Amino acid sequence: VSHWWGTPFMDTVRMLKLHRKERGLNAHKGYYWICAFANNQHNLEELNATKYLDTPFARAIMSNRCKGTVIVLNEKEAKPFERSWCIFEAFIST
Repeated sequence: VSHWWGTPFMDTVRMLKLHRKERGLNAHKGYYWICAFANNQHNLEELNATKYLDTPFARAIMSNRCKGTVIVLNEKEAKPFERSWCIFEAFIST
């Protein structure tokens, strides 16, 4: 999931539920990877990788288990497209 940290968490949950419903995905067989829960937010040493493709974001997206990237946009703004990491995640997703 590529998202802007300023989006309220419950809005993100609501949008992911809509995504799951619209795509006909089984809630018990598929998962969404969100960096805030996968990375230790108090120790981000793994983000010091000298190559961007070695970061946890890139490794997760390029994993064989990743089936796609969801970019969470709210109804008023497209903030993820102003964030360098979100653009990076969209780039390596294609």
